[in-house]
Amino acid sequence: MLTCCHGSHDATIFNNSILKTECDAGQFGYRWLLGDSAYPNRPYLLTPVLNPVSEVEHRHNEALIKTKNTIERGFGVWKCSFPVVALTLRSSIPNMQAVIIATTILHNICRNQSHRNTL
Repeated sequence: MLTCCHGSHDATIFNNSILKTECDAGQFGYRWLLGDSAYPNRPYLLTPVLNPVSEVEHRHNEALIKTKNTIERGFGVWKCSFPVVALTLRSSIPNMQAVIIATTILHNICRNQSHRNTL
């Protein structure tokens, strides 16, 4: 789930990304991305079923919602830990990428450390 501060929709950003090209080329094997209903159906992209009718379609949508909520909570914790990522980053793309990568690594180190301390 990609978010942009300049008003571009996530699907527009994805459709113009290197990641999409790599996914289209099958570089990630049997791995999936989650998308909302703005995304087209792709073998690597799980999207909700519009107007679900069957039980399987309803369960598919429920599983996507639960997974998306888990991811959103994780992003929320990350943004609370590192407010710089919650703000509009006014920097070059390479610097923004460095901030995102660095804070993600630090976030994961903190999570791993706290899990070790609870054992």
